[in-house]
Amino acid sequence: MEADRKDVQILDLSPGVADSGFCKYNPLINRYSLDSPENMADTLMFVIATQQISWYDVVSRFPGIVQGAREHGAEFFNNVEGTPSRMLLFGERVKAAKTIWTQREKIFRSLSEPMRDYNRLTGFGKENSVFELYSRVLPLKQFGFPKAGFATQMLVGRLGCIDSINLNLYREQDVAGAIKYAKKDNKPYFASVGTNKKTGELTAGAVTLAKAYAELLKEIGRMLKHPDESAALWDIWVTLVAMKINSPAQILVILPNGKKAVVPNKYSQNKESPSPGGEFRRKHTGKITPHDVSRQHYVPEMYEHKIR
Repeated sequence: MEADRKDVQILDLSPGVADSGFCKYNPLINRYSLDSPENMADTLMFVIATQQISWYDVVSRFPGIVQGAREHGAEFFNNVEGTPSRMLLFGERVKAAKTIWTQREKIFRSLSEPMRDYNRLTGFGKENSVFELYSRVLPLKQFGFPKAGFATQMLVGRLGCIDSINLNLYREQDVAGAIKYAKKDNKPYFASVGTNKKTGELTAGAVTLAKAYAELLKEIGRMLKHPDESAALWDIWVTLVAMKINSPAQILVILPNGKKAVVPNKYSQNKESPSPGGEFRRKHTGKITPHDVSRQHYVPEMYEHKIR
């Protein structure tokens, strides 16, 4: 990985995916999440907080959500508008995060069962536990197919998130029909998760799309020539984030199948902002590594938020 021009950085994945911290930090996140209902709530709220938000704002603001929830309980979410966390939690996200916190015991009982099955089983039993966990996360508000995949990745190190950047990089691997296309402009998207209004359970259509999403991830792993698609997706994503923070240049990604795609980059703008995110950029631009971004997924070691 090196930049050969000032206006572009190159991420060449054709030789394979280098380790950037998944193997070290993802198991720590898995264990942290299974340790208590509060810890699992941290992980699930983190997934919500990362949606369409720049990484430096997540890292600099999310620990305030953890602290606020633990010190003030549900009342914190009633008053989040007056805190720095309002950038991460707003609108329906506030309601979703509050539900996760107030129902953390119930959610923990539901999700810890397939997590423990995954840790003790092998073969088909292990694989079934992954999909069971994914299926139990999907009905939670503000998740959807990609973010439920991210939550599963954070909880047991499987599946992953196909965000807007990944969607453009990997949509050719969608052999099972997980991705939908808008009639107006053919723009790719993931459908909403269908649930039964009375029971809250997934509809048959949602189950079909969930299976298609899991198959999409497997196909991506095959294209990337990596035995663990979850690790590959994680390590590529954290590398992209580090590159975007460190340089204002656009990123040219070269995939093993020969496809090339430009990843837009707005991460290095507005470094003069007095916000926590602006302070993060002033201090860490040019210094962040993919390993750092992996570590920053792990709440106990998200220490950059202490800069003020």
